[in-house]
Amino acid sequence: MAIKPSATFTHATNLNFSLGPAVGFPTKLPVPDIPNGYVPGTGVSAEQVNQQFNILGDWSGWLAAGSNLPGLDAHLIETDALGVSRVASTVLGGTAGGDGALVVSTNAGATAFAGSFTNIAGGFAITATASGTLAAVRGTNTGTGAGVEGVHTGVAGPGVSGTGNLTGPGVIGAGGTDGNGVEGDATGNGHGVEGTCQIGSFAGCHGVGSAANPGTFGVLGETTQGDGVGVAGFNLQAGADPSNFTHSAVLGASVDGTGLWGTSTNGHGAWIAGNATRSGLHLDPQVDPGTPVDGDLYPDSATGLLSYRRDASTRRVHESLGGFVHESTTGLASARNGAAFVVEPGHFVTLGILNGPKIAGDVELTFTASFRNVGAALNSIEIQFQDQTAGGVVILTTEIFMALTNAAVTAGGRPNAYEKTITFRARYTLPSAGARVFDLAMATHTGGPTGVEWSAGVLTVEGVY
Repeated sequence: MAIKPSATFTHATNLNFSLGPAVGFPTKLPVPDIPNGYVPGTGVSAEQVNQQFNILGDWSGWLAAGSNLPGLDAHLIETDALGVSRVASTVLGGTAGGDGALVVSTNAGATAFAGSFTNIAGGFAITATASGTLAAVRGTNTGTGAGVEGVHTGVAGPGVSGTGNLTGPGVIGAGGTDGNGVEGDATGNGHGVEGTCQIGSFAGCHGVGSAANPGTFGVLGETTQGDGVGVAGFNLQAGADPSNFTHSAVLGASVDGTGLWGTSTNGHGAWIAGNATRSGLHLDPQVDPGTPVDGDLYPDSATGLLSYRRDASTRRVHESLGGFVHESTTGLASARNGAAFVVEPGHFVTLGILNGPKIAGDVELTFTASFRNVGAALNSIEIQFQDQTAGGVVILTTEIFMALTNAAVTAGGRPNAYEKTITFRARYTLPSAGARVFDLAMATHTGGPTGVEWSAGVLTVEGVY
């Protein structure tokens, strides 16, 4: 019926008659002939009628007490005017039937959900337990939406949380042809997907690409923001071993492919930063690879040298404790006449910003040139290295005697002949690192007014080994 009746009745509620000819006797008696009931011609007793109407009255009262509210008592389950029922607890199934214990289909007028579960007491809204090889919960979507979606609207909590054991995962997601197996979307300060593992050698999140379809990703991270990160790995454990790959924040391993590949359209393929304790990049020493490729960089375990592959050949990179600097000035030619040292114009070497010493190590200065007397007088020439950056500090001085006149050297029509070629060398410890300028100064002695001249001079500075 569409409307619940409101009227009820009670009948013969006294145990014994309190009035009439049978005072003190029971008010209710059963019909003596249950199979036949009331037999015509035998009469009907008041006690028999009282018993039946008493039972009907009790039932009418219990039916009237039925409710769609979740009362903790025994009552008839009914619905309100919208067809909604509310009960405190329901246990379904547990029989030998082959159908599902609970089947819920959405109403034609509702598209939000087929079922809704709410827990405001701090427990689970839904729990599901399975003891076989299949998942405890499966969500299947035949449209374009997700199979399972978890949305957390509180302050701090995951949208989906799964806890696996040694043999099974906490969450399995299988997407459609163009869908995602598991998708997490965080709109606040939480994570879209978070996986936590409590057992060694297992993963908090495990992604496996398809073995049958090439080009699939086991794990794919994307970001569309300039200050976002596609995939991030953090190892926050203090005291982790930097040489143990199982302690790394991100691990890439491959059988025949590349363990870790980084590429960028407009940025860097890889940017590696170190700290005060460890370098940004460590390369394990190895023997020369059997399949070398141009661009290979590795420390050679046999020679201890850093090796680089270029132009189909292996090059050994020069290395030293302090780094190597080198600069030279060539084509030096001039003449000097006078006992005072004069810094020769153009006779200097500058170790600038690009090739300047990075530490205060040793350098070696070398000057080579061909010398002769300018005229008939015999002279000696003094050569001096100076550190101009240090205010003209004299590094070393040497003196060479010219024993032949100019006419004797150039006799026979040889105007470009010189008496001797001199190489002058000195080792010098730099007072500090950084850019530095070295000068060459000259002085002549014991001869006439013409002095000494030179050509084909080369001034070189190299070192900081």
